Parts: sequence; structure tokens; C-alpha cells
Amino acid sequence: MWNTSQLKRAGKKSLRRNYLAMIAVCFIISLLTNNYPDSSVNFFGGETFAQKEYQVVFDRLSPDTCYSIVSRKPDTDEAVTVTAIQTGKAEETSAQDDSATQINIAKSEIIMHNAVSDREYALLDGDGNQISEWKKPVSAIVLASAGSNSSILWNAVKKISKTSASQSNDGDYGVINNVINNAINISTKAQAIVFRGFDAIANFAGNKTADAINSLISILLSALFTVFVSYILTVGERRFFLESRAYKDTRISRILFPYRERKTGNVAKIMLLKMIKTVLWSLTIVGGVIKYYEYRMIPYILADNPSISARDAFAQSKFMMSGNKWRLFLFDMSFVGWRILSLLLFGLPGIFFVNPYYTASETELYIILRKSAWHEVLCPTVPDGPITADDGTEIYADNPFLKQKRDEDNPRRLSLPDYNVNYSVVSYILLFFTFSVAGWISEVLQTYIASGRFVNRGTLFGPWLPIYGFGGIMILILLKRFRHNPVLTFGLSFVLCGVFEYFTGLVLELTKGVKYWNYSGYFLNIKGRVCLEGLLFFALGGCLFVYYLAPLCDRLFKKIPMRVKLSLCAVLIVLFMGDNVYSHFHPNVGEGITTRITAPVESDTVHTQ
Repeated sequence: MWNTSQLKRAGKKSLRRNYLAMIAVCFIISLLTNNYPDSSVNFFGGETFAQKEYQVVFDRLSPDTCYSIVSRKPDTDEAVTVTAIQTGKAEETSAQDDSATQINIAKSEIIMHNAVSDREYALLDGDGNQISEWKKPVSAIVLASAGSNSSILWNAVKKISKTSASQSNDGDYGVINNVINNAINISTKAQAIVFRGFDAIANFAGNKTADAINSLISILLSALFTVFVSYILTVGERRFFLESRAYKDTRISRILFPYRERKTGNVAKIMLLKMIKTVLWSLTIVGGVIKYYEYRMIPYILADNPSISARDAFAQSKFMMSGNKWRLFLFDMSFVGWRILSLLLFGLPGIFFVNPYYTASETELYIILRKSAWHEVLCPTVPDGPITADDGTEIYADNPFLKQKRDEDNPRRLSLPDYNVNYSVVSYILLFFTFSVAGWISEVLQTYIASGRFVNRGTLFGPWLPIYGFGGIMILILLKRFRHNPVLTFGLSFVLCGVFEYFTGLVLELTKGVKYWNYSGYFLNIKGRVCLEGLLFFALGGCLFVYYLAPLCDRLFKKIPMRVKLSLCAVLIVLFMGDNVYSHFHPNVGEGITTRITAPVESDTVHTQ
């Protein structure tokens, strides 16, 4: 008989054996799956950290009338004209200073976004008479990108009920709104595809056929990613933890176990079936909770035996959880305090302790339950000879799929390229464009899947984001002498990417007057240009680039004739330089690409449009 304390003690012991690798694995999984929604960003789900946007709404306006918006500091008579608007002549305009003003003539209202929180605002008519009370801006807190579940839910309500922005503001304002949206996003993160379906229905209801089709396409792409990446890596993560509890040198690459065993189809099918059954049972509410716990061991069972049939996987999980559901629920509840702390501290406790601690403890539960369930339900063939851990104790003697304890023992392992490569100038050029294009594709897909809209991300018009290419090349060149030390490479990549991203953002803001990315609201951000979580992601990506992707690409480049490579480099450089020249005079800006740089008005200068 097991108890929560027993599992946690064993989980801590396992965590101490392979701490750095475990937090790295959990961080990767948090980026690419929905396993840890309270502590990180989901790759195709948007941000989970709060971003405040203050706005003021003026309604009951008359068409073809010129209005001025004035602002003042509270309890003072000093007023400053922010912008003058001719409502009958423009659908949308932007102020010069502290607001981005949108006019909606059909609804007879003016909405000022990004208003300054410590000021008040009022309207003047064409004769300069004040026609509204002084209004303080309200905080519409956005806890995720436009594709978050809470955002989709509120937008669907607005579209179906046909309410205006002034009548509905994503629930309550301030802290209440924050709590409501956060609860929605975290509790429903695993059902993100379902919420995209709500968005598609809402678009059809609002006669927005093009938007609805985009939503359906984004649902398809998100579903494919979820089934063939997120689900597979979830099982791979369980495999890593199963091996890591016994072998402290277990490699992070073990999360690719289902791919390497060529069992991707079977694993994806069973995990998809698990999700469908859970969703259907959730319609009964109570049944959903019961089945959630009944199916809880399926990822571990697949990590143990990726060849298992769906029928046997569900049968074994049911057998293992019989009489254990309530106790597992109490086990989950014992981590609630940690989860709350992780939310309050912007996910850092989750990244560096709670997530690996929880999964390591849950892994110990599986080990306890499988001792009786394995022979009762599956009766697998016993492998030749016992399997021993690093300390000499026998483990998993009844499980053939844990016989290969390390990558080098696995005959089906992927051949890892030699990362200690001296790259040629041609290779550096091709690597730059390869990862610039890969970065562009990644960000475009993220935006499309999250919002259902195609946005040409980046400063240029071509299909490339040079910040990814330059960052990768800098890591390869400047950190070459440290490649033998992955931990040091990670730390130096973190610093190098931070400096490069910060000053790139600063230069773009000074030269173009807009932000191409904004981390405002993220924990430990510096003026919205860099943030802790983003740098952790880039440092991890830098290591992946150094130790696997760059040498693999270089190996492929060597198969291309030199004449072809030189011609390709010349064409790419000409197109890239031409794009830079054109973009200098015609910047790539707009919704989903840039945001205006806004600042409080501190002078009496009048700006009109």
C-alpha cells in the first residue's frame, strides 16, 4: 500500500540523481505540450503571463463631427489635447502620444487602447466644450495571446450575442478579470483545440466565413501537432523519468523514444483515443473526473511498452487505478500549494522544481502499481538476464522494453552528428538562411494556429527572421571553445541571446518607432525587450542548434555540389539585401507584427490628425 509521503520521498531522491536533465526535459515539455499549464508558455497556445492594456471607451457620438480627446493627471486642471478625430472621415487612426485610438462609427464609439493608467480622459466637441465626464482608464488584462482559451471564449460570446466592446470587456476588470481569465486558461489548456472550435462556430454565426475557415485550418494544424508531437513527447517524457530514476546519466534525447522505436503511429492512436474518451466522458462531468484518473497511467504504460494494443493499454490502466483514484486525487491536491506559489512567482518554481518533482513522484507511483498489474494483465516475455541500476540493484527484470538503458545500447538509436565541426564560410551562410527561415516558419505557425490569421512576422517581407540566423551563427562562432561543456554553453547562450535580443529590440525601436516583440508583463523582463522565460527558451534552442541541428545541416550541405551551393548563396544574399533596402523605405508593420511605442504626455503640445 502506498502513500503520498512515500512517493514524494522517492521522487526527491530521483530528482537529485538527474536534476539538470529533469528540469530541461520538463521545460521542453512545457513548451511543446499542455502538461504544465501553470508554469510556462505553450508553443502554440500563447502566453500565460499577464499583460495589462488600459483603455477608455467613449460612446454615443455623432457622425461627421470632430472631437478632441484630452487627458490630465487626476486632481489637476492641467489638460493636454491628445488627438482630434473627424468621425465621419476615418475608420481608424492612431494618436501621436499615449493612446492608440480606434473609431467605430457603426457603434458610435471611440476606444482608446494603451491609455496611461495614471491619467484621466475626456471628450471635447468641435467648439472645444467638454461633453463627457473625466474617465479613468480601465485595465483589460490579457493573460494570453489572441488565441488563448479565455480570449476565444469572450470573443465568441461577443460575436454570438453581438455585443460591443463597450458592453463586454472579458468579464470584470482588474484583479477579478485576471483571476477569471487565468482560471479559464489553466483549467482548459489541454482542450485548446475544442476552444478553437468555439471560435470557428462564433465566426460562422457572425457571418465571417473567411475567419471561420482560417479557424478550421488552424484547428487541423493544431490537432496534427498535438497528436504527432505533443502526445509523443508526453510519452517520451515518461520514458525519460522511468529510466532516470535508475540511471543518473539518462540523456535528454530519451524523450524521442517513441520515434526511435518507430512506434509513433501506435502511441499517437492510443493517446488520441484517450483524449477523445476523456472529452466525451467529461460531458457527464462526474464521469470525466473518474475517467481522467482511470486513464492516468496510459502514458507510462506506452513508455513501458509502445507496442501495446489500445485495448490492453486501457485495461491495464483501469486495473492499476482500481481503488487508487481517490488517493491519487489526494496526491494531486498535495501539490496545490506549490502550483499556487508557481503562479504567484510567474512559473519559476514550476520550471526549476515543482514540475520535475511532481512527475518524478508520479513515476514512483507507476512503478509501485505496475508490479502487480503487469503480470495480471499483460504477462510479457521476460528479457534475457536481469537489468541493474547504477547501484547494482535489479530493476525492471520483467519488462523487455526497459532492457536498453542507454542510447549507446540501443541498436535503433539515431546517429548523432559530431558537434565539434569547423564550419566553412559557405556553411555559415547556408546555416544563417536555414535558421532564419525556420524561425520565420515557427513564428508564423504559432500566430496562425493561435489566432487563425496569417501574419508575416518580422522586420522584412521575405520568409526569414534574421535575428534567428544571426543568433545561431554567433553561438556557433563565439562559443566554439565551450562546446565540450553543455552546461556552460547553455549559460553563455542565455547571456549572449539576451544581450543580442535586447539591443536588437532597442535599435528597431529607435529607428522604426515600433516594437516588433513585447515581453511587458512577463516575469523579469527588461523594458519588454527580453524576459527570463524567453531567454531560457533561446538558450535551450542554442544548445539544440550547436549539438544537433547545425552539424546535421552541415552534413547535408556537404552532399550538395560546391557550384550549386555558391550559386544558392549568391541568390539568397541578393534577395536578402534587396529585401533589406525595400523594407527600409517600406517597413513591415501592422497588426500582429508591431505595437506602437507609447508614453505619457508630459507637455502642453497639441497634436492633431
